[in-house]
Amino acid sequence: MPASSHSTPPGCVASPPSGPTKPLPQMKPGEISTVATLGMDDPADAALLRAMGLRPGIRLRVVRFGEPTIVEVLGAEACGCACASRIGLTKALAARVTVAAGVQG
Repeated sequence: MPASSHSTPPGCVASPPSGPTKPLPQMKPGEISTVATLGMDDPADAALLRAMGLRPGIRLRVVRFGEPTIVEVLGAEACGCACASRIGLTKALAARVTVAAGVQG
């Protein structure tokens, strides 16, 4: 599979958000948003994040910032599945992820 493509779990419908974006570290703990881009230079890093469920169009909630930054991957808006999981990202990886700029619930 080419490095630029991504897949979604069965039942998940994930489309990257349109409109303004911001870097993940600009979110506040507890805030929910939708991933716009992963922004990884290394295809292996992008593949690892996708394997953990973090991909464009997927909602996430910031649990805490630091080393590591902890985010809860909530699934797609229309997903309806129980695919939430928590993952830890280094500060460098977290800084490369962009999310929709508007606060979501």
